[in-house]
Amino acid sequence: MQPQDKASILMVDDLPQNLLALEAVLDDMGHSLVKASSGREALKRLLEQEFALILLDVQMPGLDGYETAALVREREQSRHTPIIFLTAINQSDAQVFKGYSTGAVDYIFKPFVPEFLKAKVAVFVDLYTATKEAKRQAELLLLANAELEREIAERRKAEEELQKVHEELEARVERRTAQLARANAELKGQSAERQRAEEERARLQEDVIRMQATLLQEMSTPLIPLSDEVVIMPLVGTIDAKRAGQVLDAISRGVVSRGARIAIIDITGVPEVDSYVSSALIQAAQVVRLLGAEVVLTGIRSKVARSLAELRVDLSSIVIRSKLQGGIEYAHARLRRGQARDGDQTGGGVG
Repeated sequence: MQPQDKASILMVDDLPQNLLALEAVLDDMGHSLVKASSGREALKRLLEQEFALILLDVQMPGLDGYETAALVREREQSRHTPIIFLTAINQSDAQVFKGYSTGAVDYIFKPFVPEFLKAKVAVFVDLYTATKEAKRQAELLLLANAELEREIAERRKAEEELQKVHEELEARVERRTAQLARANAELKGQSAERQRAEEERARLQEDVIRMQATLLQEMSTPLIPLSDEVVIMPLVGTIDAKRAGQVLDAISRGVVSRGARIAIIDITGVPEVDSYVSSALIQAAQVVRLLGAEVVLTGIRSKVARSLAELRVDLSSIVIRSKLQGGIEYAHARLRRGQARDGDQTGGGVG
């Protein structure tokens, strides 16, 4: 467990020897142990930091354990912090019930068995750690969803701009056709001029067809930049030899132009995996690795996995995830690990 990941445990007892005993039992568990000699000091500590667990003595001068627990539960930031009461007296059912009613999650009587106390502490620290990790994962998922929504909005905007370009091309064709019609009318008696006009018209139509074909090709291989370091290539529909070449060209250009470190190829929308698809995946992995990036393949369903196995496709060099979200989470985790290593190397010389 890294220092920044240590769970903090608050130990509250008015007797220093009791705090020393608790510290001796729990010290080898690797947690951050914070001591308080009174209920008021414990409340002050709770304002300064977050704790995974509170070990609270019942019998204390001033604020006793029950009163302290009630005040802890009144504060929003500590309302759900687990409290274990430690006491050498008040073992009656009524006193135990009073402890639970003030917010305790457990009740341990002194003298306690060290291993029993450590086991109790481990359970609540694990629960605290798991809860924090779940919250962190939920926040990451929200961020990823927001990023995807932004990318979808940008793609929709790009499609709208493409439609405008298409309309402008049609308008250019109409204008050019009108010009040619006027030229034909003026040069009606001159066959040579009429022939040249027809050739110009044919050339313009070919230009329009080529431009539309280029735009359609770009639309059929959309490369979505998830970030400066991650790009996504969602494949949809049937993949033939020509389309496989387009995919390879688009993903290699995207990795180079953005300096991406991870390229995600999602084949969720591919109805059937054949030799063209498998060849495109293998070539994409080879090219992307040569460019210094990593390929993550998502959308692997059971049918797809069987097809790849039957085709004897070697995917050992490709990271595989069943869903696109899993690939995105892997990419973020991979980049965080890389950043952590860079940070450790940069700060390694600081004493």
